[in-house]
Amino acid sequence: MQRFKYTARDSTGAAKHGTGEAVSAASLSTQLSARGLTPVAIRAESPVVAAPAPAPARTAAATHAAAARSGPGAGVGKAAKPGDIDIKDLWITIQRRLGMTPKAQAPDPRAMTMSLRELAALLKAGIPIMRALRLVAETSDSPPLRASYEHVIADLDGGRDLAGAMEREMQRSGAFERYDVAMVGVGERTGRLDRALHDLFHHREFMRKTAEQVSSAMRYPMFVVATCVIALVVLNLFVIPSFAKVFANLNTELPLLTRLLLGSSSIMLKWWPALLVLSAVAVAGLRRWLSTSKGRLTWDRWILRAPLIGPVMYRIVLSRFTSSLASSLGSGLTITVALQATAQTLGNAHMVAALERLQQSVERGESLSRAATATGAFPTALLQIITIGEESGTLDELLQEMAVHYHAEVEYAVKRLSANLEPILIVVFGGGILVMALGVFLPMWELGKASIK
Repeated sequence: MQRFKYTARDSTGAAKHGTGEAVSAASLSTQLSARGLTPVAIRAESPVVAAPAPAPARTAAATHAAAARSGPGAGVGKAAKPGDIDIKDLWITIQRRLGMTPKAQAPDPRAMTMSLRELAALLKAGIPIMRALRLVAETSDSPPLRASYEHVIADLDGGRDLAGAMEREMQRSGAFERYDVAMVGVGERTGRLDRALHDLFHHREFMRKTAEQVSSAMRYPMFVVATCVIALVVLNLFVIPSFAKVFANLNTELPLLTRLLLGSSSIMLKWWPALLVLSAVAVAGLRRWLSTSKGRLTWDRWILRAPLIGPVMYRIVLSRFTSSLASSLGSGLTITVALQATAQTLGNAHMVAALERLQQSVERGESLSRAATATGAFPTALLQIITIGEESGTLDELLQEMAVHYHAEVEYAVKRLSANLEPILIVVFGGGILVMALGVFLPMWELGKASIK
């Protein structure tokens, strides 16, 4: 047996200091977790003094990160030559001189997700939170990720809990999200931090895969639309003006379709700078309107009701709702706090507003099923599941099953999206090409008939 000094936090977040005997630090960590305490640091009371180990060879990534932290003038790798200028350091210096705070670089979301899984595995193995965070930071190949975890470790050393440290890092670099902070806070209060991080990893993976599926389904239609727009501009600027010179020598009345094509080409040739400015103003106006709460609410409501893409987006929102709410309730959140945390993951202002009305109704004392029915935002099947879950006390389990169901529906709907869009694109752009071909060749046919007569 060995004696250790430990620092832990109870369910209220208060720091607890003490000593304990155990075979190893991991064993003591397990004992503290069983007592409802979250281990923060465990150190041997009488450590064995050992010869200092040789410093490990630094990787290229570590050397680069050290050079970045040291700032300009810290010679790493090779000596700086006189007159060499580091553009990145120069830009940071200019920002500081102008009173601008350089924005911290956010870690890659995929790397952050994988680090959460590693952290959950280390905590489940009984490793204290401080040591687990240091291990995740040291083994990461991403300098921004290491920097984020180093800030979290520094805040923990300063007396903050893990959720508070993550929230502060979220404000600094955007490495974490509101839902991450809420889930970690629940895990700390309930003594199930490893499970909370494990659920958080699966939630992030689900959100990433859903976004990739939608992006993949829309890639082909967007490519076709962009190609057709470019072809239309080229025809109006270069092809139709060449035919206009030929038509001008015919001295005959041109068909209406041809006159329309020549008019549109003439407008584009004469007013293309104004058209570019008008397009830029329209895009800027749309973005400004979407940045307002009313504009975002109207747009997101229209997206859910739009043909073809609307049902897909609605299923995505429902899958996020059921998955997030199931994880939140399973982690120990109260229903009102769970609804508030779930709203951060929906990504649709219309459904967020519905969830806020739902939360207010629940706070007034209404049941979840009745309040959800009153919003009119959820399908009948989901409302029945919520009712059964409330009556049986298995709401989180039933919601998790519905999340799996909606996830399968999303995958099928996304695969069908491209197949449904293809015939529409073919008809629309095929019709456009037919109109342009007729507008160009109809006068030539009329001229051929006149020469035969």
